[in-house]
Amino acid sequence: MTADASGPRVGGRTGYLMRFLGGLRSWPLFVAAAALLLLDLAVPDPIPMLDELVLAVLTYALARWKRKK
Repeated sequence: MTADASGPRVGGRTGYLMRFLGGLRSWPLFVAAAALLLLDLAVPDPIPMLDELVLAVLTYALARWKRKK
């Protein structure tokens, strides 16, 4: 991996993830919602699948919330 005038090159999945997060209006909010979704999937709850569905929809909505060009 070499660095040129444009900076270090990032390839593969990491490059795609960084481009995706860079295009979001609020990437920290998306990452927080995704982390909460993963944590919620691991912890049992009294009403199965309800909160998982809500967090999944919220995470999807945040992923679609792009910057205006």
